[in-house]
Amino acid sequence: MKNELPDFDEVKSMRNIDFGNIPKICEAFVYLYTNILTGQMYLGYHLIKEFGKNYFHSSTSKEFITIFTGSDKILDYKILHYGNKEEMKSKEYQMLSAVNAGSKNNKEYYNKSNGSPSYHIPDLTKCDNWVDRLLGDEFPETRELLSDLEGTINWVQVRGSKINKKRRIKITRKINDAGGNIDETDAIILFENDDNSLDDGMGGNHTYKGIDKSEKGYEAKVKRISKEQLIGVTPAEKITIAMYLNSPKDEKIAGYNSDEEENGLKWAESIVNGGVEMGDSVITDGLKRMKYDSQQRASIRKELKEIIGNRQVGLMNQIWVDYTEGQEAKDLAEEIEALNNIPDTAAFAMSSGYFNWNPIVEDIFTLTAELDENGNLMIDKKTKKPIINKKNIIIKLYHPMGNPYNKHKKKWDSETQKEQLKRIDFFLTALGYTVTIDPLPCTTSNGLTRGNN
Repeated sequence: MKNELPDFDEVKSMRNIDFGNIPKICEAFVYLYTNILTGQMYLGYHLIKEFGKNYFHSSTSKEFITIFTGSDKILDYKILHYGNKEEMKSKEYQMLSAVNAGSKNNKEYYNKSNGSPSYHIPDLTKCDNWVDRLLGDEFPETRELLSDLEGTINWVQVRGSKINKKRRIKITRKINDAGGNIDETDAIILFENDDNSLDDGMGGNHTYKGIDKSEKGYEAKVKRISKEQLIGVTPAEKITIAMYLNSPKDEKIAGYNSDEEENGLKWAESIVNGGVEMGDSVITDGLKRMKYDSQQRASIRKELKEIIGNRQVGLMNQIWVDYTEGQEAKDLAEEIEALNNIPDTAAFAMSSGYFNWNPIVEDIFTLTAELDENGNLMIDKKTKKPIINKKNIIIKLYHPMGNPYNKHKKKWDSETQKEQLKRIDFFLTALGYTVTIDPLPCTTSNGLTRGNN
């Protein structure tokens, strides 16, 4: 990896060079040049295999190029982050956008643009700051009639229109007990969109429903944020802000269990849908901020893998095959029956998730060997070996349905198969058996065809 980094030996303008902690393998990195005299910077990302070893920068700033090609040692170079292409391209965009480095008014950077992300990583610090602002006094709070709000809101909260009934009832009772007074309720927070679009409801869905279901409530407290104030807030950050607004510390009326894994799962799924990789630390950091413990985070990640894996299968116009029920199970049973009707052949099916040696041997001896009335093997007096009528064994192997990354298949291919083949060779081959393990496909066509565009 070190040999693929830029070689500044002949570059006269360089003063200090810091490559940071160099990984053994990576696709790209984010780097920073700093003019030690003025403090001005140029930040960029580099895809290693794109330009080769002596790539230095992509700046089009005449001022920076003049300094870089000059003879005065006034530039420091530092690699800030290593990672894959998508991560580093998005990291470059995130860092430049945070200071709007590409603006003509920003004299601290030589950059002429903020780059373009492979995907929008939500800036969690920015989301935290937005929550503090929204819950503070920066934005004016007004009161609006529910009748005027009806049909104008698209609730961004990941739980969407799904209402926690217990919490909604508590709000409704509180409104009724107060004679319709809404002083102790949260404000509904709305991010405004274009004139013809619904406003984004960021917080207050339960409050809205609670007041609407009450006997005496008719209005709600509202904070509206204009589209001009929201410039630079990405869709991923919107949904993250909505999740933060609904985390436990921000609840005025108790009763909502924000630890429901479904909400965290939907948030994580929405982030991945935006292009963020499943292994990106922003998902773990975001879930921590939403008060999910380590066990819940692990559970959410596991479910997320299954969702994304199933979606990938669907994109290939495939569906998972369940060999334990339905037509596939019937077809498999018929195939095994046909094989068992072949002279000198015995067949049965087994899951790779439960490939247990004891039932395998029991099935084989039941199907192939002569047993006494007690179910014990009958031994040939001359050879001192079991009396075997069928020596050709076929095991139809299937993997548990719906495992998106084929955990059982991977384990079978890398570990279990080798172990079981050794046992077969030691116990069964020595008795004269020939054993064939026939893996069945995990997926099949869903009957759709992929269009050519």
